[in-house]
Amino acid sequence: MTRNPASAHIVVLFGAMANFEGSATLDTEASHLASVLAAASSPPTLTAISLGLTQSIRTASHHLRLDDVAPSPVDRALASLGAVSLHDWAARFPIGRLCNSLGPADQGRVFWRTLRRSPAAVRALQAADLVIATDLATAKTGWIAVHRGWARSAVYDPRSAATAAG
Repeated sequence: MTRNPASAHIVVLFGAMANFEGSATLDTEASHLASVLAAASSPPTLTAISLGLTQSIRTASHHLRLDDVAPSPVDRALASLGAVSLHDWAARFPIGRLCNSLGPADQGRVFWRTLRRSPAAVRALQAADLVIATDLATAKTGWIAVHRGWARSAVYDPRSAATAAG
């Protein structure tokens, strides 16, 4: 089934980010989101899904905040066992960051577990034509959305965060 390009639905994923400033090395290149918006014959529906983001997304039609979603049993167990504190301590060292990326407290896994507990966020992903992950914590969710057949494509583009913020 092909979707009408006039009704394109873009989902932009945000993990906990301090700000939307672009990378100094990539400032001259347009973000993927800016390119898609410029090429669209009519404005697509833009849904933002965030966890831990304090800034608002003015250009989004919908902004689904996952901050109030109850933690999964795995996340509750990890917190009670002290894995979150160990994760934060290990993040200070290169080998610790590597170990963190392989474990259950990895921010990408935490974002995915939290998102899948929100029916509205899952529906938004299932309706997406394009998923844009703006940070590494959200890249896994974009990949899962494509491989489950929910979205036609997904990209990782940190520059899109500033474009979405408008």
